[in-house]
Amino acid sequence: MNTAWRAFHCYGELIRNHRAIVVGILSLIILFLGARVQSQFYWSEGFQPTDAPQTNLRKLVYGEYEQEEKEKRRFDTKELTEMERQKSVNAGDPEFLRDYAVRSFLQAKDPQAEASWQELLRRNPGDVGTLLNLSTARMMRGRPAEAEQYLQRALALRPDIRAGAEQVRLRMLDFNKLIAGDGEFGRNHVLLDEMSQAWVGRGEPPNAFPKGDLTTHSLEAVGGFVHAFPHYADGWFTLGMMLEHDRQWDLARQAYQKALKLGSTQSVPLKKHFEKIRELNQSRNPALVAGKTMVSLIILVITLVVLRFVFRLVGAMIRDRSEVKQLRKNEIEKELRRMRAKEWDRLKRGDDDDG
Repeated sequence: MNTAWRAFHCYGELIRNHRAIVVGILSLIILFLGARVQSQFYWSEGFQPTDAPQTNLRKLVYGEYEQEEKEKRRFDTKELTEMERQKSVNAGDPEFLRDYAVRSFLQAKDPQAEASWQELLRRNPGDVGTLLNLSTARMMRGRPAEAEQYLQRALALRPDIRAGAEQVRLRMLDFNKLIAGDGEFGRNHVLLDEMSQAWVGRGEPPNAFPKGDLTTHSLEAVGGFVHAFPHYADGWFTLGMMLEHDRQWDLARQAYQKALKLGSTQSVPLKKHFEKIRELNQSRNPALVAGKTMVSLIILVITLVVLRFVFRLVGAMIRDRSEVKQLRKNEIEKELRRMRAKEWDRLKRGDDDDG
């Protein structure tokens, strides 16, 4: 989505002059690119259709969920083959049918996935999980209007599902459409538009944003949304803002880093802000501070040991020189006494001879 936006900015004049045709084409492109993310479904190995939050922010930010997803997908083909053999026996089980539909879709077997989802809706028109799965499937196949319809049907039945994460997805669809309609929109607007002023008018960390809530959406809701769309750069950017506002500096730094890597619409101003957050995190991170303190202590101990050795060496050298000087002095005095004694003997013998 964000790569497409940069292209839109470059060809802004073309968009303004041929808005009716170009915007329609770009809307399809932007939503298709946004749908290529590794979306999560509601099934036995994914999300559950409940209002409780289902995302651990630390696991999310450090990529543990993505790693788990990769491990799961290694066995999708084998498990789908096994489910196809069991379908005639378990077709009456809604849980089996839901899993069968998701596995079929992930293996690009859209007709059998669609048939299973529609059968589930026929049995239960209020099946929120199936409505959301159909919304995700439509989004991943570049059919945003239908995706939004299914999403709105689900939210009408359960508006706070996954702590409000699906409400943020609805905002994403609106945001994508606005960018497709105006290539300049992403310059001064962020995914959750009520946060735009806080970002544009930001100060210096650690107090970059004003006190009070940045948005009516909770941190859990935004985290849950990013969990479902981990390749959507502006989701990471929004999560980074909220984590920074919550003074979770290390997690905010990680989220901003992912937003930059994926290409957020705010990548240009975010680069400088990210560096400030990184510096702030290093200065406030207990582990880093403890590490630096330990290194300083080790350096101090080594310095003291070396200085002690040097002082002892210098002292020994000084003592050696003093001893050498004393020996030389003693030798000179001894020689002088010997010479005086010799001279005295000579004078004495001379007196005797005169007598």
